Amino acid sequence: MLRRLLIQDYILIERAEFEPGRGFCVFTGETGAGKSMVLGALAVLIGEKFPSDPVRPGAKKAIIEGEFDFAGAGEMRSLLGASEVEATGETVLLRREVASGGRARCFVNDQPVAMEILQGIGEHLVDLHGQHEQQALMKRARHLDFFDAYADTLALRSEVAYLYREHARLRADFERLQRLQEERRRDEGLLRFQLTEIERLGLREGEEEELEAEIRRLEGAERLADATHRAWEALSDGDSAAAVHLRRAREALTGAKEIDSELDAMAREIEAAEVQVRELGKLARDRHLSVKYDPERLETLRERRSALAVLKRKYGLASGELLHRAEQWRQALSDTDSLEADIERTEREVQTAAAALRAKALELSEKRREKKESFEAEVEKQLSELGLGNASFEIGWDTIDSEGANDISVKGVDKVEFYFSANPGRQVKPLVEVASGGEASRIMLALKRVFADNLEPMTLVFDEIDIGISGRMAERVGEALRSLARRHQVLAITHLPQIASRAANHFTVLKRASERKTVTEVRQLSPKERVQELALLLGGTKVTPKIVSTAEELLKRGQEVYR
Repeated sequence: MLRRLLIQDYILIERAEFEPGRGFCVFTGETGAGKSMVLGALAVLIGEKFPSDPVRPGAKKAIIEGEFDFAGAGEMRSLLGASEVEATGETVLLRREVASGGRARCFVNDQPVAMEILQGIGEHLVDLHGQHEQQALMKRARHLDFFDAYADTLALRSEVAYLYREHARLRADFERLQRLQEERRRDEGLLRFQLTEIERLGLREGEEEELEAEIRRLEGAERLADATHRAWEALSDGDSAAAVHLRRAREALTGAKEIDSELDAMAREIEAAEVQVRELGKLARDRHLSVKYDPERLETLRERRSALAVLKRKYGLASGELLHRAEQWRQALSDTDSLEADIERTEREVQTAAAALRAKALELSEKRREKKESFEAEVEKQLSELGLGNASFEIGWDTIDSEGANDISVKGVDKVEFYFSANPGRQVKPLVEVASGGEASRIMLALKRVFADNLEPMTLVFDEIDIGISGRMAERVGEALRSLARRHQVLAITHLPQIASRAANHFTVLKRASERKTVTEVRQLSPKERVQELALLLGGTKVTPKIVSTAEELLKRGQEVYR
């Protein structure tokens, strides 16, 4: 129920704040005064778009704020919790603001929220009827909701919705596993080749560091052995060794010493050098022979290092990362083998869920069909009481004929649409295509009366409810609205005194103009003021004492139910 509505700096409304009260509340006023502007502000509050230029000239921003009582609406607390909005007591405060520059914001209980959250909460609080774009009735997708409210199948439909979501979840899991299996099958050959390539190398954790250390040691031994061997050869081993040349020099000088005695001394010095060179050669030989050098081992290690380097370059990974990647591939291949079992298990779960969903959806469909004829008859009865006695109302029904569950929606296997004709002998056509604004409002009123007791209490707003009716029919519409207001709060715009007289609370919407500005005001009427307002509705600009007396009698008769 709407406890309080505040409209500030919105179009022509400088500030209007009022409490419509429980039950039936009407708004009257001259054409163009702004009655639809007031209820339009309520539509904006629950998520409709702001109109163009919504901010009153000279103001910085427009504010629309509504305080609602949701006592008895059990879904609302759950909805607030799901939206992460803090709930205090059994009231909720909605607010929308729009700056003169066009930036708009939404609030729920003073918390900024997304538009989708505000709309989701708003549709549980207020149901607007008037212009087609505001009518749930003019949306084909909502017809099944109206019918289920009458057929008392909403609880069963909730079970279908749960099974639908469960089936959808399992089906999504099954399809995900299938895609994963296809991906892995495409990659399996490559993975096995890459894994074999790494496993064939037989790489161990930390082996690269050990390999480099041993290669450095063996390469050092190689250089030492090579150096001492070349020194040994140069000094004393072979025909070109230094010791051999020294011996030849000594022998040449010794052979010629008889010619020159000084050559003998030179030969002896060369002999001493020869002995020293041969000693150095022996030392070089002994050091060469003492070096522990394994050229075959070094070559094997170098080949292994080269093979490891090829794999590192190929995969762009360090040796330790190669081992980790190989383990990942090994696990992926193992998962591929076990994935088949997961797919088979999930497929069985999908089939079980599909069977449960289809069975429950068919049960729901059967219960719905049991109520079809009585619903049509009851709606036509209510329409007759509301001035549409020649109207025909039927339900177009389509049931999905499928063995599986993939075509079942969250609402089951049924698709319904309301068909309507206002005139006798005319074929019924889709209601959304043929119903006028006034007819649509009265059809909605008829529907609400048919299943009012099955709906959680909310605020119902009717505009254009009195188009095309007068006199006794207006009294019937007024009684229907008052009857509906026993469970719901009903707000209506009317030009008919027969309807206005039956409201528990009466507000007038006035437009006041001055040289500087034009503003729209909303004011609650006292009993005496209500008589004057009803007299204006009865007689127009010429209000006579007789018309005032008629207005007094009309209000008295209309208020008897409240005494």
